Amino acid sequence: LVGLFEMSDPRESRGSTVTARELLDRGAVQVEGALAGQPTVQGRLMDAIGRVYRQLGVFDQSEALLARALRLRESTAAGPSDDVADTLAELGEVAREKGDYAEGEALHRRALEIRRALHGETDDTVAFSLNGIGLALDQQGRYDESEEMLRGAIAMWRQVRPAGDPQVAVGLNNLGQMLRRRARYADAEPVLKEALDIRRAAFKTDH
Repeated sequence: LVGLFEMSDPRESRGSTVTARELLDRGAVQVEGALAGQPTVQGRLMDAIGRVYRQLGVFDQSEALLARALRLRESTAAGPSDDVADTLAELGEVAREKGDYAEGEALHRRALEIRRALHGETDDTVAFSLNGIGLALDQQGRYDESEEMLRGAIAMWRQVRPAGDPQVAVGLNNLGQMLRRRARYADAEPVLKEALDIRRAAFKTDH
């Protein structure tokens, strides 16, 4: 990590501006080489860098690093693993954002199976899996199945999170947008209004 950020030292960069993307690219190379023989740490850092690549929209690099992280995490897991489930879910989001909705659904379902095995039917991570599956189903035009998953995620977040938690608004917004696309405007309006009310109460400023 120290070596990665030394790239921004003027003595190393020779005065040129160093971008976040350049730091990530260097970090990805260093993690591959410098941490060989430390699969747990290597997998964790590959997962972290892969997530940031996704946030930047660099999906091919994100997918490659996350796939490598998944293999490492699966190889070191003694049984069902939250780390494996988290990387599967992140790969599911990459697949969705690349437009491979069926693959995104399949990856989120694998994550859901692990999370249920570890935490039971009702857990925050299970709600995230239901939400991810619901979005992938929506993007495949499987609206009835999507609605069931999205409503399940919202109900679970209401159960396990405090009242007015912004994550509930995320779920409500996902559901409301899906209903709007189906032209179910009377159903969508109160859902989206509740999401707006939660966000106004939570953030209280121009956000």
